Amino acid sequence: MIDTIPDILARIVAKKHEELARGVPPTGQWEREAELRLATRRDFRAALAARTPAIIAEVKKASPSIGLLQADFDPARIAAAYERGGASALSVLTDESFFQGSLADLQSARAAVSLPVIRKDFTVSSAHVLEAAAHGADAILLIVAILTERQIRDFREAAARYRMAALVEVHNRRELDIAIAAGSDLIGVNNRDLTTFEVSLETSLRLAEHMPAGAIRVSESGIHSAGDIAKLRAAGFTAFLVGGHLMKSSDPAAALRKLLSGRVAKNAIVLKICGITNQEDADAATAAGATAIGFNFYPRSPRYIAPERAAGISTASGVRRVGVFVNDSRQRVEEVVRIAALDVAQLHGDETPADYPATVAVWKAERMSRQFRFSDFKNLPAEALLLDGPAAELYGGAGKTFDWSLLDSTTPAAAGRRIILAGGLDAGNVALAVAVAHPWGVDACSRIESAPGQKDHKKMNQFLQAAKAALKV
Repeated sequence: MIDTIPDILARIVAKKHEELARGVPPTGQWEREAELRLATRRDFRAALAARTPAIIAEVKKASPSIGLLQADFDPARIAAAYERGGASALSVLTDESFFQGSLADLQSARAAVSLPVIRKDFTVSSAHVLEAAAHGADAILLIVAILTERQIRDFREAAARYRMAALVEVHNRRELDIAIAAGSDLIGVNNRDLTTFEVSLETSLRLAEHMPAGAIRVSESGIHSAGDIAKLRAAGFTAFLVGGHLMKSSDPAAALRKLLSGRVAKNAIVLKICGITNQEDADAATAAGATAIGFNFYPRSPRYIAPERAAGISTASGVRRVGVFVNDSRQRVEEVVRIAALDVAQLHGDETPADYPATVAVWKAERMSRQFRFSDFKNLPAEALLLDGPAAELYGGAGKTFDWSLLDSTTPAAAGRRIILAGGLDAGNVALAVAVAHPWGVDACSRIESAPGQKDHKKMNQFLQAAKAALKV
């Protein structure tokens, strides 16, 4: 393996084996400590899936390619700044010989925040996996260039036993194929060429189409702007590991917020216009105050739009792109999500959580009736429930209202559920619907059209103004 990898990586790996050979690792002690930390492990993968884009902000003192990054290096202070800036997770370098890091850095950074932390090091032994678990890591890095397929699988499974995730890092198609064969579902593409140390986002873009369905895609290195993130998001990447750019900033929290300046505000009130089929209607909806626009990918809908056509309809920063699906496979949904650069999958069929895409938020649509019970959806892994009118023969929205008195201001909250109201809403009834049901957001389509898929801009504007007033936006 050493003979086939770049010189710097070969020297690092040789050093790791040399360190292991110096003495017998205290595996018994590490096992006990790892067991004690099980209850406090933080879910690294879930943190990346919870928002788009998700930033893994890196804490490192130095690197072989750049040298010293911060002389006054304080992992806890840096970690706290990253959390203030909106990071989803942290990466902490623990290699001592080449990066001047340590496991103490990881522990210090993790203790200062509530974020999950990945130990970024060069794992070549099961002892390294156990060591990471014993010292509080929530995830480990596995670099395909220095491991066999069997080692990747074994180390992933060992990490899982201690409730740690494993980010599997690749640099080219051959390594990606090995990662996939090893069962990896959290895959990072390192944009740095380990032979020349040159960095190019094209590495991620080239490999994007070969990524497996259901995997969380992480792009690593060379990310300096919100524009870089937008370009990578369009290729299907939802998480981004950023190190040197943040470490060299005098204000890392501000630098992180700038990177995220194009991020969709997931907690914003939802004012959604669905059934968008053209740029003119998308622009008019945004100008009138819509915070989300919907594309219908159900082939039997009169508002159906091909994913490639939806991809060509641009949206303003902060406006969520929602795709409507009916009983599509998870693989198909994730493919459309990638093509159309969606932020949310709105599922209108009989989908179960096993069908939910891993790469975006989910809004699960349900038809309202007197038999509906919030308790049936208490543990549903969806960001919101979208409640539509009862129309047993129709999927993807029927344009009919339901009895809003079936809801009240306490029921959704008691169920811990965000509610989006849909079904026959327009400027004339949205205020009453909001007053009765107290939703998180509202969704309009057929009542604000001049024809299916063609919005009446006057009706749309009136609806949005009435909805904003009712929801106190």
